[in-house]
Amino acid sequence: MEKQLMTILVATLAALLLLVDASIHQTTVIIEKENLRELDDCHQEMMRQENLEQCQEFVKQLVESEREGIRERRRRINPAYEEHLEICCQRLSEMSSMCRCYGLRKTIEQIPQERMMIGPEDFEEVMRTAADIPDICDLEPSHCQFDSPHKMW
Repeated sequence: MEKQLMTILVATLAALLLLVDASIHQTTVIIEKENLRELDDCHQEMMRQENLEQCQEFVKQLVESEREGIRERRRRINPAYEEHLEICCQRLSEMSSMCRCYGLRKTIEQIPQERMMIGPEDFEEVMRTAADIPDICDLEPSHCQFDSPHKMW
């Protein structure tokens, strides 16, 4: 009797472990599908905002001026850049907070490096500048993290 009880207990535990493992796998698949759907939604939002070209122009002008020794960030934005920044902020504010960093990263990655006349090491400065745009625009999230190709915020 004791042996049968032990066998039933072991069989029940094994079945429970298989059920938990299957549940974890299903959860992982669902989360991955949701992430893909979110990326697609973000891409669609970005396209509706005309690829955030004004953000691209703002970053390009700001980085070029910094290279020339004119350091104007955050609250002291050069008036020549204000129009690009204003439109950029407006477009970003129309996007969901979840998609802002994705949109910025994709937009900045589209800037041809030869057009900006920068090297690969300077491109990191471009990305750092772009990462601060939500803060400059007073939007959430206030800073984007672009250190991983798959990280959106």
